[in-house]
Amino acid sequence: MNGLWLVALILAAALYGVVSGQTLTYLRRDCHDRLRLKIMVIVIWSLESLHVFFTACLAWDRVIINHANVASGFLFWSIPASMIVMNSSIAMVQYIWIMRIWQLNTSRYRSIIAACMLVLVATFAALTIAWAALLLVVLGSPASPRSNHPTLASALIWMPPLTLSVQILNDVLATSMLFAALYRNKSGIRRTDALLTKAIVYSLNTGFLTCAIAILVTRLAIPNQIYCEAVYLATAKVYSISLLAMLNWDPSKNGTPERSDDCAFEFTTIAQDSMQWDNDIRDTGDILR
Repeated sequence: MNGLWLVALILAAALYGVVSGQTLTYLRRDCHDRLRLKIMVIVIWSLESLHVFFTACLAWDRVIINHANVASGFLFWSIPASMIVMNSSIAMVQYIWIMRIWQLNTSRYRSIIAACMLVLVATFAALTIAWAALLLVVLGSPASPRSNHPTLASALIWMPPLTLSVQILNDVLATSMLFAALYRNKSGIRRTDALLTKAIVYSLNTGFLTCAIAILVTRLAIPNQIYCEAVYLATAKVYSISLLAMLNWDPSKNGTPERSDDCAFEFTTIAQDSMQWDNDIRDTGDILR
């Protein structure tokens, strides 16, 4: 188990380096994104930094102090702390993606759909806090073993799959809505449709394939908390990386305008009103940002 934790820590640190580099690149860009978005990016990076710190503390306690002997200690405080900061970062990324899709969607039901997805984000955050609290109550003290809390211990069994299921549902909905928004904008122009097809494949690859399905499958197939935590350390940072990759896309290479004052919540450097897929091919590239 020592090797597993060390490998997970190395992967998390490497991905954190990618997040830090993407964040620095975004902040150094001469872009005109709203101040609110820049603050959220800084907050996400701060949460990722805290998560790496808590992960290092956890690896030190478990690998160095207790030598991977679970029976020699109890739940480390860094486990629920890392869960809260990590899932808070994921929730913020999901919120930004939801608002981005809300801007691209032209359906009259887009506000209702976005509201439902935001409710899922809030539910995911609440379940995360409940999960961390259950861990502290059931496993947080050597003087209070699991047998003293049979009801809470049983709740702790189904809490992780429930939390991950809500996270997966929101990822699938976001990917599906982005797919629908892109598909409806196909105009019959070969070059435009080809770019939209690439954007659809991009959304599927970064939505369905990099969401929490891997973590849920790992927990169901290998009901071992250590394996799930190790997988979680690596996959959770994919959310921040995907968001920063979108923000760091350079629209100036495609000749797009640099400012938008019409959108209520701006995530790109072009106005939503200028997205005429059959008239201007240049705006198609904004989806990949």
